[in-house]
Amino acid sequence: MKAHSWDKDTLLYVGSRDLREDVLNGGYLPLKDLETTDDLPKTKANQAIQRKNGKWVLIPDFRSGEYWDKTTREKKSLTEAGIKPPSSWTEKRPTSPFEIFDDSTGEWKFSVDLYKQQALQLLSSLCFAKRNEIFPDYKVVNILSGIEYHDSDYTLKNYKLTASRFREIYYSLKQEIENATVKEDIDEKISNVRELFPISIITK
Repeated sequence: MKAHSWDKDTLLYVGSRDLREDVLNGGYLPLKDLETTDDLPKTKANQAIQRKNGKWVLIPDFRSGEYWDKTTREKKSLTEAGIKPPSSWTEKRPTSPFEIFDDSTGEWKFSVDLYKQQALQLLSSLCFAKRNEIFPDYKVVNILSGIEYHDSDYTLKNYKLTASRFREIYYSLKQEIENATVKEDIDEKISNVRELFPISIITK
C-alpha cells in the first residue's frame, strides 16, 4: 500500500511512499501528517493534483510551459498551478523583434512598420554620430557663442553649411525609408545611409 502526501501551503501532491508493515500489530504503520492512502487521479497534460476538502482534485498546471506576450514579445512563465495563461500570451516563439502577432492566424508575422522604426533610429544615430565626429558638441557651443578657433575650417559659416547638408541627407533618406513597403527596400536605404554620411566639413 502507498501513502500519498501533499504540500501544506499549496496543497499540491508532492510524492508517494510505500507504507511499512506493522510486524508486531499487523497492518501498516500509521500515516504521517499530510498523508493519505486515497488513490491518486490520473493526470493529463497541463494538470496537477491537489488536496481539497479531503479529496484529490485535478487543477490546471501550465508551469512548465513557455509563453510570449503578443504585444511586447517578452518571454513569460507561470509559477503557480491552478491558473491558465492569459489570452494575451502565446506559446509561439517570435523569431525577430520586428514581428507582430496575428490573432486571426495564430502566428507571428513580419512588420514593415516596426522595421522602419529601427531603420529610422539607426539613421538618426548615424547622422548624429558623424556630425559630432566632425563638429564635437563643445566646438559647436563655442562656435555658436562667437568663439573663434585657430583651425580655419571651424567657423560659424562652415558649421551652418555642414549642418544644412546633414539635415538634407537625413530628411531625404528618412522620407525614402518611410515610403518603403518591403524589407529589402529598407535595407537598401540603410546601406545608402552608411555610404552617404562619411562627409567632412563643408566649406565655401
